[in-house]
Amino acid sequence: MKLNRISLVAAIASVSIILVGCGSGSNNDAPAAPTPKYSSLILFGDSLSDGGTYKVGTVAEVGGGKFTVNSPTAKVWIEVVSDYLGFSKSCAAQTGLPSVIAPGFLGAAVEDHLGCTNYAQGATRVSSPYGNDSLAMQKFILQTGTLEQAIYYAPLGKMAMPVVDQMGMHLKRNAGGYKGTELVVVSVGANDLFLNITAIPLAKSGGQPAAVSAFFAGWSETVQQQVSDTSLSESERTRIALAAGHEYMAAAANELLVNVKSQIVDKGAKNIVVMNLSDVGLTSVMLKGGAETSALATSLTKAFNDALAAGMKQLPGVVLADTFEESRKQAADPTKYGLTNIKDIACGDAVPPNNYYLKNSSLGCSANTVIAGDTSHYLYADGVHPTPYGHKLLADFFMSVLNTSNLPK
Repeated sequence: MKLNRISLVAAIASVSIILVGCGSGSNNDAPAAPTPKYSSLILFGDSLSDGGTYKVGTVAEVGGGKFTVNSPTAKVWIEVVSDYLGFSKSCAAQTGLPSVIAPGFLGAAVEDHLGCTNYAQGATRVSSPYGNDSLAMQKFILQTGTLEQAIYYAPLGKMAMPVVDQMGMHLKRNAGGYKGTELVVVSVGANDLFLNITAIPLAKSGGQPAAVSAFFAGWSETVQQQVSDTSLSESERTRIALAAGHEYMAAAANELLVNVKSQIVDKGAKNIVVMNLSDVGLTSVMLKGGAETSALATSLTKAFNDALAAGMKQLPGVVLADTFEESRKQAADPTKYGLTNIKDIACGDAVPPNNYYLKNSSLGCSANTVIAGDTSHYLYADGVHPTPYGHKLLADFFMSVLNTSNLPK
């Protein structure tokens, strides 16, 4: 797809406002660490579970590195779970920012950490490499637009290894299989939703911006042409886009399950938990987008979750963690969960030196950027990522699922 520069800017601009990741929690007290029943804890996922993939270069220098309010003690939920289960450490399987093109911003070469089994990476999707600010998106812009546009819309070039490839990486590191004693967790889908919810409203205007966003969303070439066709009515283009978005989310869930079976179950894993999406419509960024945006995000969430639930009936023994319902319980009664704010974000607009390219993302958020006042029990660090307290709630919820399942406790 060859794009003119003006069209590219218009299309990518809509993508740049969406952050990556999503989370939820529980009101359960932290469980005592049980005697370890698993040989290791393996996680495939996105920024919600990222344990420090991009904690390099300038990101590390400004005190960032995880998608939360960063501090020396801040942990994402899967790290808290690792503590609960008695493991000595949880660490990122790969680190680096190999293609930073932002002036004054330093990245780092990709480095594999063979002893680490948290494969989650910020901006990751199920199988598409086109996450927000991803290396694939950066390359696409450089091929079709200008360096200035790439610097503005994809300056960091996050690796964003799709989850299906993360699964493959683990198999390559482990002789192509599992022992059967590992606990394997899969959590992904929000970034697929974000690229789709970006594309849908652009169909109203049509033209090249709609086509580009449809391309990033993962829609077929036919749909890309249809949503850009200004000879069609606005209502028809919107109808096509809505259908494509919901179909894509269901297809992404089904593709995820195909790979859970082929790359995890069929390779010998016995203890597997798949997380569905929490209600993305209840995240700070979606609520601030208005009732229509929030409702659309919830609808796309359900498209993914419904397909996931239906498909998991064909995978007996694989546990589904219903974070969707848990997030809705939080919204209904935040006080019960110890939450003081479930709509506003803890990370402010302060920009440390060389941190402009991290603005509005919790990846660069630390004590230097948190707003005034007590935000310790806020749910959201940025528009979609939890605070450390929110991550702890999610870890507690996960443990409640694990402890009521048939898996080893």
